Amino acid sequence: MSNSEPRGNTETTPVRLEALARPGHMPRLGNRFTRWIGCRVFGLLGWRVAGTIPDRSQLVVAAGPHTSNWDFILAVSAILGLGVRLSFLMKQEAFFWPFKGLFQWFGGIPTDRGSPHRMVAKVAGWYRDHPQLWVGMTPEGTRSKVQSWKTGFVRIAHAAGVPVLLVALDYPSRTLHLCQLITTSGHHERDAAHCRALIDRHFIGRHPEKQ
Repeated sequence: MSNSEPRGNTETTPVRLEALARPGHMPRLGNRFTRWIGCRVFGLLGWRVAGTIPDRSQLVVAAGPHTSNWDFILAVSAILGLGVRLSFLMKQEAFFWPFKGLFQWFGGIPTDRGSPHRMVAKVAGWYRDHPQLWVGMTPEGTRSKVQSWKTGFVRIAHAAGVPVLLVALDYPSRTLHLCQLITTSGHHERDAAHCRALIDRHFIGRHPEKQ
């Protein structure tokens, strides 16, 4: 795995969400109104963003630390504000009428979570079929403290041949950090542990005791 480190608080100056440049290869969703809503909510909560959006058409986005329900509100407002189409995994049973079309429009990917190997193969195939695809995941899988991160995000990235973008919420500074890209090595447990260490070393969640 690459030894790239996330950009710390001193390396980039946080800016308002609407000031962040949106590269051409980023998958897009929404319009000017939804971007305004997202930026407005993000700003009213007192948050800023640091780093740059990679000009990549395909990524796995791994976000952490995940310790609070507020993480979801911040993530949704940031996604809307940036106008990025961030796909997500959903159990395939949820894709039924009349919600199937809505979930697909938002970027939902139907998966069989009862079979991890088939899920990885399914999502890797999704990358082959979709030239522009960012898939977002929370490797902790829960707001509670965990011993280790789940390895699904690095398994998918490695199988699809795409990098991992680490995204971190730092509550003391109220800054969402877009960190550097990470290249997987194929040693999934080690790669996941490396990503977690980079996040925990630099950033603090809303409830640090749950990291």
